[in-house]
Amino acid sequence: MIKNLHARCPKIFTALTIAIFFVKGLFLPLSASATEKLSIASDELALFFQNYSFDCRNENDYLPAISGKVENLFSKAVSFKKSTDLSIEKNLDKSDRLFINAIEAGHWKAKYHFYTVKGKVFGPGSQEWGQMVTTLIDLDGKNIPIASYKLATFHELNFQLKFSLLKKAIDHGSPHAMHLVGFRLANWIEGMENMGIQMLQCAVLQGYAPAYEGLGVSKFSSKKPDFQAAQILFIRGVNSGCKDCLQYLFDFEKGKTFHTKRIDINKLYALKYFYTENSEFSDLRELLVIPPKELSLNE
Repeated sequence: MIKNLHARCPKIFTALTIAIFFVKGLFLPLSASATEKLSIASDELALFFQNYSFDCRNENDYLPAISGKVENLFSKAVSFKKSTDLSIEKNLDKSDRLFINAIEAGHWKAKYHFYTVKGKVFGPGSQEWGQMVTTLIDLDGKNIPIASYKLATFHELNFQLKFSLLKKAIDHGSPHAMHLVGFRLANWIEGMENMGIQMLQCAVLQGYAPAYEGLGVSKFSSKKPDFQAAQILFIRGVNSGCKDCLQYLFDFEKGKTFHTKRIDINKLYALKYFYTENSEFSDLRELLVIPPKELSLNE
């Protein structure tokens, strides 16, 4: 019914969706962690994707072209944000202005980043939350893969709409959606492991480091666990920006398994401190936090 309404009356659907998200946001924050990935209903997910033929596509092939001048405005905003202490109010104000300049010039990534971060900071029920939802619906209407993925994370009860949005995002090369769906398929749904692993590998090939987590988990959740292979994947993930991969290395080092090589625990704590101090609300790859070379772990 909702899907038909979207096709027949897009403006009414958009207004209704914003209202629902604005209220539902009081109870349903955006998904991000592995725990939330596992909250996807297995039976419904398996049924929806049972006849799906996965093809590894690159998100960049489906994104709108951006002129060099506009891209420079966005790059300037990203560079300033990554190199500046935003706890200082004047720096935060300048960062906002730089992103707004890029938004006004027509850069969709600046728009996505600015409004999703503001929405998360101010929270459900705020004007910023409503602006975030409006922005996501607008970008999804333009077939921006990450927007379709992000919208899908709102739908915790309407599985059909949730999975339709995720499928749309995957079809348009979204590594975020591949990670979300692939994590579950690879590790929790019997008979669909290969498709899940293919999704995760495709996400990694696009430089999406968080997908290393799902690949690593698949190595020790299989019928023949390979903890050494899992450790290598988690190390690659941590070195590339996968914050969630770090906890698995701590678990290995604390003796929960004896099938892995030893890692300097002090270096792990240094990485934990780095990721804690450099946490980022945005899930744009341009703003992914990557440890410096001196903190890199050897495989």
